[in-house]
This record gives sequence, structure tokens and C-alpha cells, in this order.
Amino acid sequence: MRRLATLLIVAGVLLVGWVPYHVWQTDRSAARAQHRLAQQFETAEACLHIFVPSPACSPSKEGLRAITTTQTSEQSSSDLVATKLPPLPAQPLPGGVLDRLVIPAIGLSRYVVQGTAENDLAQAPGHYLGTPLPGEYGNVAIAGHRTTYGAPFWDLNELTSGDRILLTGPTGHTWTYVVTGHMVVPPSDTSVIDPLNGYYLTLTTCNPRFWATSRLVVRAELGRE
Repeated sequence: MRRLATLLIVAGVLLVGWVPYHVWQTDRSAARAQHRLAQQFETAEACLHIFVPSPACSPSKEGLRAITTTQTSEQSSSDLVATKLPPLPAQPLPGGVLDRLVIPAIGLSRYVVQGTAENDLAQAPGHYLGTPLPGEYGNVAIAGHRTTYGAPFWDLNELTSGDRILLTGPTGHTWTYVVTGHMVVPPSDTSVIDPLNGYYLTLTTCNPRFWATSRLVVRAELGRE
């Protein structure tokens, strides 16, 4: 019994120490990922505003898709140049930077990646594949960690109707969504990211903090003041 009690005490001490260490480690990892995503975002932003070829805008660059370019119209042979039009915005590859998410009411500012796989969410909030892009018709859906990996959605429960959610793309345009409400659903309920008639944004995260017994869902509508 003494040995068992000792083992239990040691296990408890290790567990108590491991939890904050795990949080610290994942937060550091997420911070490094955000730095990389910031660089990707700046590169994508620059590629949308240049008119000459650049190695940084190569389709092989992580997070960028193939760029469609067009040469200038017919000119005389003396002034023909290889000027190209800026690429049209496109969805990045999974794990690539998509937009910058800012929620002033809870002091949140994070880059969003494409995809919600484990590796994606370890970097940043992730855009559900198959849902519209910000500003498009339908139900734009983004998931994020409530704890660990920087806990971007830690205070998501504090959002109230009327709070603004801003999504800015590499083009520089900002889409402003306004919170209309929130709900708590079972983890198995995927209907919250189903298509909707209108211009909506849905944010999802674990609920309550440090557990995954349910999902907190925040719903917002584009431009509804």
C-alpha cells in the first residue's frame, strides 16, 4: 500500500508538472508557426502587387498555388516587354496561410491557415476545407484551439452580439463579420458548418476549456451592423 501510495503521489506530481510544460511547449511552437505564416502572408501580398516575375512567387513556394499570368498586348518589337499581370487570389494549399483574423473584442490577432488537420491547427486557426472563402456566399467556417498551441480561441465565449470579426486577405481587402450569437453543440454535430443561405462566418472550438466534451460555436454575418 505504501508503494502504491508513493507511486500515485509521484504520478500526480509528474502530471501537474507535465500539463504546464505541454502548454508552454505548444505555445512556443504556435508562436514560431505564426512568424512563418506572417512571412508567407507578406510574400503572397507582394506577389499580388508586382508586375514582373519573382522567384519568391514561384508556384513551388509553400502555401501558394499556381499563378496565372498574361503578357501585355501586342506591341512593336522595340518595346515588347515581359510585363505580367498580378495573379488572381487563390486558395492556398493545406497548411498555407489564408487570411489574417482579428477580433478586437477579445484582443485576438492570428493568421489563418487552410485546413483543419492536426498539423494545421497546431500552427493557427484553420479554415474548413470545402467551405467558402471569406467574403463568399455561404458559410465560411474556421476552427481553432481553445487551449494549447497559443489558445487562439481561449476567450471565444466572451463574444456577444454586435462584436466584429475581421478577415483580411493578401489582397489587402478586409471582410467585416458581426457576431449574431453562439451555441454549444456535441462534438459529433458537424451541421454547424453546413452551407447557409447568406454571407456567414462560423467559428468552432472545444468547450469547456481543457476538455472536448462539447463544441462552442460562434456565428457571425457579413456586414450586419
